[in-house]
Amino acid sequence: MTGTLAGWVLPPSRYGAASPSLGWAEIEDLGSPIAALGWRRVLLVTDAGVWGAGLAPRLGRALLLSGLAVEHDTDTPVEPCEADVTRLAARALAWDVDGVVAMGGGSAIDAAKGAALEATNGGPVGRWWRTRAPAPPLPLVAVPTTAGTGSDVQSHALISGDDVKMAIGHPGLMPVQTWLCPEVLV
Repeated sequence: MTGTLAGWVLPPSRYGAASPSLGWAEIEDLGSPIAALGWRRVLLVTDAGVWGAGLAPRLGRALLLSGLAVEHDTDTPVEPCEADVTRLAARALAWDVDGVVAMGGGSAIDAAKGAALEATNGGPVGRWWRTRAPAPPLPLVAVPTTAGTGSDVQSHALISGDDVKMAIGHPGLMPVQTWLCPEVLV
């Protein structure tokens, strides 16, 4: 069962990003609305804890059952850095993905955003800190497992660089969909 959050409309960001489509669903029901985006191949980005808890494998199955080809990455660290983003971007390019699905906390979502931007604009992603990348990133769907970071509803990614944490922004880094799964957000 899926639904929209009626009455829950976020304003566009001051940086020009449209607000994401917000909805709620069981994990097994997320395949259809994500497949409705018209994607063929996706990169599912998560961390070892979310994968080990069985949440991301369930999402991967739902995507597969909806006709999407899925490449997954479970190596997102707590503080993603440029090298992590470059590794993810290389996987997205090698797999010729149409979009990125991020399931996890702010780290997984931010790493996925960075990879989506680097895949279309080159890297390292830090070169787009304090300046806007010319091309839009790959589109992103967020499935947050934590509350509070705001990564699932904003157009910036926090990526660690050399002795600095960079807030890299682009209107296209706003997820196109954000899905809240009640059993995940407990």
